[in-house]
Amino acid sequence: MSSHHFKYAEHENFCSAIKNGFLPTVQEHLRKPGSEVNMVIDAGRNALHLAAEAGRENILRYLLQHGANPLVEDDTGVSPLLIAIWHGDVTCVKVLLEFGADPTGKSPDDETYVECAKENPEIQALIKKAIKEW
Repeated sequence: MSSHHFKYAEHENFCSAIKNGFLPTVQEHLRKPGSEVNMVIDAGRNALHLAAEAGRENILRYLLQHGANPLVEDDTGVSPLLIAIWHGDVTCVKVLLEFGADPTGKSPDDETYVECAKENPEIQALIKKAIKEW
C-alpha cells in the first residue's frame, strides 16, 4: 500500500509541476526509470494536455523536444492544440504548431480549429497559415 501511495504522490507532484511550470521537477520526473513522456495521466490526457491547459510554454517545449506526441488526443478527442486554442494562448498554439500539431483537427462538437478560434483573430490566422503548410 505504501508503494502505491508513493507512486500516487509522485504522480501528483508531476502534475503539479507541469501546471505550475516547474521545469526542473518535470525533468527530474521524466528521468526516472519507467517514466514516459507520452504516458497517460488521466482520461487519455497526458503531460502535453496539462501544460497546454496551464499555458506553460516552457513545459510544452521541453516535452515536445523530448518526444511528446503533438497529435495525441484525450478520451473525448481533445488535443493539446485545441486546449491552447480554447484558452486563447497564442504562444502555446505557436509552439504546438512548430512541433507538428495537426491544424486540421476538429473539436468533439465537430467544429474545425479555425471555427474554434473565431474569438481570437491572431490564433485563427496562425491556424489558417498552418493548414496551408500542412
